[in-house]
Amino acid sequence: MTATSALTNATIPPIQNFKRDFSQLMTVSMKGDSMSPKIKPGDGVVIDTTLTLPTPEGLFALRVMGELDIVRLQWKPALKKLMIIRENPTYKTFVVDPSAICIVGRVIGIMRYE
Repeated sequence: MTATSALTNATIPPIQNFKRDFSQLMTVSMKGDSMSPKIKPGDGVVIDTTLTLPTPEGLFALRVMGELDIVRLQWKPALKKLMIIRENPTYKTFVVDPSAICIVGRVIGIMRYE
């Protein structure tokens, strides 16, 4: 089976089964290499602004000094703090008080244009 025939024969769910309110989604273009290789500069990132609770661990958009930043957040219950992790190992991981950051939403998709 060719890729074209496999795609043609694929079952695509109807759009009404998409259970997100499109008005609560935003897309941004990734700038910088802090999340490489998972998210590369220029990749599109889809963010659900209704999902602002940082559990379970995942990728989130934060507002930092008026700019959006994409990071991995991990809750540390013993510390009652959040760990901010970058995928690129050249960036440091650090711990912050949850009240010190503004979580815009959870990353629910990445679009790569090649």
